[in-house]
Amino acid sequence: MLWALGIVLLVPYAVYRLLFVAQPDEYAFLIVFPLFWVFGFWGVAGPLFAAVKAHRLIGALERAQDPGSLMEAFEDNEGDEVLIELIRTENRVPRWLARRIYRRVKPRLLQVAAGGEDRPSAPAPIRGER
Repeated sequence: MLWALGIVLLVPYAVYRLLFVAQPDEYAFLIVFPLFWVFGFWGVAGPLFAAVKAHRLIGALERAQDPGSLMEAFEDNEGDEVLIELIRTENRVPRWLARRIYRRVKPRLLQVAAGGEDRPSAPAPIRGER
């Protein structure tokens, strides 16, 4: 939302000001600002948003009293996305691969959490692996 607002309002205003109003001492800022907003915003804001999501999830999980409220807190606070982002950043893999890993591991985690098995067995190999 913030990025879209900036791309619709701030970037055009900066370009207008650069082309028609700005003094030479403003040129550097007015050239860098639109470039940063378009290409660099998510490099700065993305990790901040991820940290806020993780903080909300951990707080909700700490407040949960029973297994039902624990799962509800996990689902209400985008727990899947937080874990996918954690896998992605910790292992330096692309998001699509982190999602695939999480989808393959999630059933085992739920099975262990439900008490169906003491220790998870290794997942089936990915196609092409032996």
